[in-house]
Amino acid sequence: MILQALTLNDKNIMNIFNNSLYLISYLTFTTSHLNNSLVSSHNMANNWTSLIHASGSVFSSFLYLFLYKKDKFILDLARIYSTGYFAYDATYILSNYKGTILQNGYLYHHLASIYMVHLNPEIYKSMDILFWAELSNIPSYFVYYYHKTKKNPKLLKKLKLTQFLIYSFIRTPVLTYLLASFVKENINKHNNTLNINVIKNILPTVPVYFMGLYWTMKLWKGL
Repeated sequence: MILQALTLNDKNIMNIFNNSLYLISYLTFTTSHLNNSLVSSHNMANNWTSLIHASGSVFSSFLYLFLYKKDKFILDLARIYSTGYFAYDATYILSNYKGTILQNGYLYHHLASIYMVHLNPEIYKSMDILFWAELSNIPSYFVYYYHKTKKNPKLLKKLKLTQFLIYSFIRTPVLTYLLASFVKENINKHNNTLNINVIKNILPTVPVYFMGLYWTMKLWKGL
């Protein structure tokens, strides 16, 4: 009984520790925004904070996918890091909430992304999606900066083209391939039926895929 109590207590301590890491991640991004706000507008500060997240999530998911696959520490690091950011940005949106379609879309995206990164990466390819999705976002933060500051129109035009090429390539063929391979891997080879339980678990994230396709068309029109 004593050993069982100790084991239970150890688990509780670990749960508290893990939850505190999520809080620390959230506070780190919030602090980053506040520091950036000292030298730029709130929107620009949020832009740079988003770039910090995209860069860090690409790095951590790259480590998991290509160098330390199945390493639980790296997986937890990627999850905590991105969850802290998505929670921070959702808070930022709510603090400036006007009920627009774009804001609601971002809120849904962040909630779905938090859900997605905590799915089993071996089944749902969550770390693959995180890596490619955040990589596709990186050029947009530079486009936003030059668009708002109007410092270099010629460079902005080149950056918009770069943004479209990278984003459209990743969000269309790359993520479509990941989605198709996920479906293929979850088809019962005996009767060609899908694993319904697995498919149900991925459904909340599917709209984010179509949001990416819609944004690709928006970028094309904005060239």
